[in-house]
Amino acid sequence: MNAISFIFVISLKHIVVFQADCLQDFHIIQNYFNEKSIKSASVFGCFGKTEQIVLAKMLMLQTRSISVLSINGQKAHKILNNNHHHIGVILDGDCPQSSNFLILCGQLKFFDVKHHWLITTTSLNFMKKFENVVLNIDADIQVAVQNSTTLSWTIVDIYNPASKHGGALNYTKLGFYNRKQGYIVRNNEAKYWSRKNMTGITFKSMIV
Repeated sequence: MNAISFIFVISLKHIVVFQADCLQDFHIIQNYFNEKSIKSASVFGCFGKTEQIVLAKMLMLQTRSISVLSINGQKAHKILNNNHHHIGVILDGDCPQSSNFLILCGQLKFFDVKHHWLITTTSLNFMKKFENVVLNIDADIQVAVQNSTTLSWTIVDIYNPASKHGGALNYTKLGFYNRKQGYIVRNNEAKYWSRKNMTGITFKSMIV
């Protein structure tokens, strides 16, 4: 095998591995969109140009308005500041830059009822990245933690009732995802009722 053939084989293997990973992400993202009835969304990750194009083409198959962006871009977050009232936000939580991206989005108040977040990761340690993120009780964030052995994902709900007022970070298992059964989450309980415990939060008050 000559050098050119060797390079081609290595490149082909890289493409195949990328497409396999991309397909896994694609399926859970599509199921999340269907679960939330999302028609407009932005996908953020540490993508190269080729990866952005491939994933964007795959996600646009169902006539959704999709943007696939690298979080390395200085202005990537600006696309979230639009007039849509029902925005899907997908983030590759394993990207090294995801911590700073989350902190910035918290400061810009992108964790609210308008933005519906799905964050994919391979480790529960990801939750630590939210320790310095501004969150409130209305945040709609689902973290999908991948189990590479079973090819399934655990879906976790994460919020803070009031991070600026001494609130504690909360995360609760909502359900799971796999190719056979789909995106199965518990949604029969009103969000604010399930988050009614405000213990530890300090509120300012004024008596006139």
